[in-house]
Amino acid sequence: MPEYIVSTQVKKIVLWLIFATYIVVVLRLTIFRLAPLNERQISLTLFIDLINVYRHAGFMPFIRLFLGNIAWFIPFGLLLPMLIKRNPFWLITFLGFLFSLAIEATQFIFYRGVAELDDLFLNTIGVIIGYFMFKLFSQRLKAHEEKHGKLDIIISINFKYLVAFLVLFAAIVAIALFVQGGFIRNHFGDILIVLFIYCFIKIFVKNKFKWLWLYIFIFATLVEIGQYFGLVYLLGLGHSRLARIVVGVTFDVWDIVMYFVGCVLILLYEKAQGE
Repeated sequence: MPEYIVSTQVKKIVLWLIFATYIVVVLRLTIFRLAPLNERQISLTLFIDLINVYRHAGFMPFIRLFLGNIAWFIPFGLLLPMLIKRNPFWLITFLGFLFSLAIEATQFIFYRGVAELDDLFLNTIGVIIGYFMFKLFSQRLKAHEEKHGKLDIIISINFKYLVAFLVLFAAIVAIALFVQGGFIRNHFGDILIVLFIYCFIKIFVKNKFKWLWLYIFIFATLVEIGQYFGLVYLLGLGHSRLARIVVGVTFDVWDIVMYFVGCVLILLYEKAQGE
């Protein structure tokens, strides 16, 4: 099977598509999710709205709002520096601040929500966290390339993993359709999910990634956290049965435990394969 080394230009295009998708999702969540208000609303007292949420709705809604405002802007600080050559900390932070300010201003001008100083502050914190994640990733990548040479992504079709992917897909669908509750439905299926993701990646990517199991675990955990925040409904996809099945709507800590078990199996498999 012929191999294809992904060029820098293709990598850049893929990153731009991911970043554009992220921007669309954020705009969908912040501006186009709610019906217009009857009047413009603005809150310029820092943390007063968060305090009111805590007093009147409780701790968990407060945490959702607090962490959500930070988390949604972490990808901005993480992805944008990968796309532009001149990416100092102050520039990425300022651009993230402007993006958040534009959202708050749009919410105020067009009655699309309450413009809050809290959001602007927490969004900017998210951008800063994302930027430091980018710097950490860049340093690790540089150290890897200094030791092993340039890291190229090699794409080819691996039929062994293709067969495993199809078998796992059939098993997951069968569990979803025919198993009602119990260990198989509630926990074993979560292990299959991470194995399914791993096999899908290995169908196309020939490279050996030391921490692939960990990246898959982080991704699966983030999806589970998205369930806690009601991601499907925030995106306006709550009416879609397919979206509810794929993304999920019920947060369960045991799901994260099962993801970890599945990822440990991946690690043991790769150790056995000498990867």
